[in-house]
Amino acid sequence: MTKFEERLWSLIRNFVELGHNNPAMLVAAVRVVEIQEMVDKQLESSGRAAVPMKRYRKRMQQQIGMCIQDITAPLLQRCSQLVAAGQDTDKRTNEILDDAHDFVAQLADIYDFVSPCFPEKYGIFYVIWKQYHEHLAFMLDCMGACAEQLANADILKVMGWVNQYHDTLRDLGIEEEELGFPLSADRGIGMLTDKYIDRMRQQLNAWCTNILQADMASEPKVADDGTLWTPGAVDFFRVVNTQVSVVEETSKGDMLLKTGQMAVHVMRDFQEAEQRCLDPEPSVEMLCAIVNNNVRCYNESMEFAERVEDTLDDDHKGLLDIEEQCRGFLDLAKAATTLLVKSMFSDTAFLDLFTKLCCSDDWKQGTTTASILATLGDYLEDFKRMLEDAFFKRLCEMTVEEAVAHYIAAILTFTRAITEEGVSRLQADHDQLVAFFQQHCKADKLNKLAAPLQHLKDVAAADSADTFVLTYTTLLQVAPGITPTLLEHIVQARTDLSKADAREVMLDCREVFATRHSHDVSDAPLPAKGKNTTTPFKIALVAAKRKPGGNSEHVTAGTASNKAADKPSSALPKPSGAISQKSQEPVMISMTSVPKLEFL
Repeated sequence: MTKFEERLWSLIRNFVELGHNNPAMLVAAVRVVEIQEMVDKQLESSGRAAVPMKRYRKRMQQQIGMCIQDITAPLLQRCSQLVAAGQDTDKRTNEILDDAHDFVAQLADIYDFVSPCFPEKYGIFYVIWKQYHEHLAFMLDCMGACAEQLANADILKVMGWVNQYHDTLRDLGIEEEELGFPLSADRGIGMLTDKYIDRMRQQLNAWCTNILQADMASEPKVADDGTLWTPGAVDFFRVVNTQVSVVEETSKGDMLLKTGQMAVHVMRDFQEAEQRCLDPEPSVEMLCAIVNNNVRCYNESMEFAERVEDTLDDDHKGLLDIEEQCRGFLDLAKAATTLLVKSMFSDTAFLDLFTKLCCSDDWKQGTTTASILATLGDYLEDFKRMLEDAFFKRLCEMTVEEAVAHYIAAILTFTRAITEEGVSRLQADHDQLVAFFQQHCKADKLNKLAAPLQHLKDVAAADSADTFVLTYTTLLQVAPGITPTLLEHIVQARTDLSKADAREVMLDCREVFATRHSHDVSDAPLPAKGKNTTTPFKIALVAAKRKPGGNSEHVTAGTASNKAADKPSSALPKPSGAISQKSQEPVMISMTSVPKLEFL
């Protein structure tokens, strides 16, 4: 290298200072490079290949790269010390980021003062920036390598610097797709983000566990409108939103998206923990609070999703999938509502009323049904005060389903003889049930829920073998669990049918049933007496609860009582209008008087 070239390259390497203080000198040096580039092209075009090309432009870029390497060397040395230190990371992180801020400011000066000294075709700012960018990426890789030692606050400082760096590059004209750092899990940004998210998830899960424990250990609070609630739902979304707010200040891209995804996972973990709290069953008051809390959580989760979506930058919008977790809160509310319905029908005195249906003078006179509806009215009055309106309506619909199933089970089990008076009473029971729930349920929904009871009444009132089969076919459309074996008790109760007619009816009904349920419902016989404790009523109740299109459910001696029997619950206080066992002695039917019923 000649002394001239040494002088030339020393000027080029000093591009930062010359751009500020002596731009004319820098322009002169660049002009030499430009002229030599023209000479090289003329020699090449003239065919004088034997003359070596000086390629000053390429060598100039190499000299600039060497200069930038020298400039960033102290920064990279600090990064290496950070990796080796293992402690005092807060101070070292601040020092590194201070240097990095200086380099970003230097880029702005290069854009303003150095770039105009070069021909536009050289794209010199882009060349210089790419060199800086590679060294800054290495800086982040070093910080990512010691992410375990960095505090969350330090990680957020780094992310804040990255965000400011990107803003500066946008102002300097760097294309959006080029200004980012590598985001893979083995590079700096990825390692820092993953460590922060992992810590935050662990912390949130620990907080959520404490929130739930405190909720379940305390009594529900009563809102001004009488609804029950606990602080858990409020506290849960407060801590989640706080964490997201912290990240929003430093990132609107990948880190914010990952924070949102982490929050979705925490929601799922929170829902699973809540689900475990339902077994054993909490008190009725706590179940009401759980219903209300999860309705609130659903609304909060929807607002959370909207907030994050609005904050994310364009490249990350639409990537946060939260719909399933939002629905999960509603599913929990439904599960708790189901347990509330179960608590009503677990009351022993209330259940005893159903054993009087179709077989007692009280039923014929309408007293039994009136008592059932009065008891339900007392329960619903309490729940209307304690539950959110939307889920009180859902509870009413579930109660209709459960009441209809119990009515059907009673008809299939306790009917002794079907008379014109009995059929009229069944129709009156249906009409009273529908009238009772009209104030709580929509008419079309209510009629649909009560349809199985209406159709079973039609089966019992059939005036011919053909009508019997036709009405049974209609019944199966809304109550597919009513097997011919269960129906046989109704046929036997029709004393006006001859044995031959009864056999013909049952044969036709079995054909209809086999056609509709070739695989999904069994009509197997009941095991021998003494091998199980399942009552015919429970078997019929399971059958009555089977819904069209539902999964097949073969009830066996070991499972029928588990699925159909409701344990009496002491959690629900008896409402003021509840029927006492002493005043309403149930009419019990001996096992020998009940026709043999077969398992589904």
